[in-house]
Amino acid sequence: MKKILVINSKGGSGKTTVATNLVCQLTRVGECAALCDDDPQASSTTWLSARPTSLPGIHGVNPHQINITNRTRCWQQRVPVDTGYYVIDSPAGIDLPKLYDLIRGVDMILIPVLPSIIDINATSDFVRNLIKAGKVRAAPARIGIIINRSRERTLALKKLESFLDALELPVIGKLNDSQSYVRAIDQGLGVCELKKGYRREQRAWQEILHWVLGRSPSACKTEPAVQRVTDSAPVVERSATALPETSTAIFETLHSLV
Repeated sequence: MKKILVINSKGGSGKTTVATNLVCQLTRVGECAALCDDDPQASSTTWLSARPTSLPGIHGVNPHQINITNRTRCWQQRVPVDTGYYVIDSPAGIDLPKLYDLIRGVDMILIPVLPSIIDINATSDFVRNLIKAGKVRAAPARIGIIINRSRERTLALKKLESFLDALELPVIGKLNDSQSYVRAIDQGLGVCELKKGYRREQRAWQEILHWVLGRSPSACKTEPAVQRVTDSAPVVERSATALPETSTAIFETLHSLV
């Protein structure tokens, strides 16, 4: 199972938008994806509760809504045994201890960023903390930037792109500033599940999926996956296992720039 952490310490950067749409995109190409809402605001949980039952089910986990029952915490955070991708929607304002915990066992880190000077400064500070965390924990293998609410040929976008070029972090997608995302999230949908008006958005997500899957999404199934029953799924613990063998080249590059 691949763990994908959607993270940025800056609030309002679009973490929930990226996390919810990513699980929908993965489900659409035939992957079994689960969504962990690690944000106390529970925006992803609210999105899941609004999701139509006619669509393929997405298993949700909320560590902040654990019931006091005779079942263990690990049991209540279980995911289906065939889960291929575990997407984590993280909170804002993350301190170093929390960051250490979140990156443990993660295979990919997605950092959504808005094209504004405030977000550029906040992302710079966050990357510094990510470097510190990477020194204590083995660095995750892959880090990708997603530019959110992008407007082409604007000064703000040019400044953000120059900043990211200096960091030498890969930009894996640009999500345009579209009301399609607002309409989708209000209905418990991803933009790929809207009946119309998402072609431009889907092109951006094809690039993101290519990076996440490590292969062209066109090689995957294009029909939505069959509804899965998850009530009897076995336990999969979020244990403090060691990180897989990964490269530290990105962190070394970032450290030399900070």
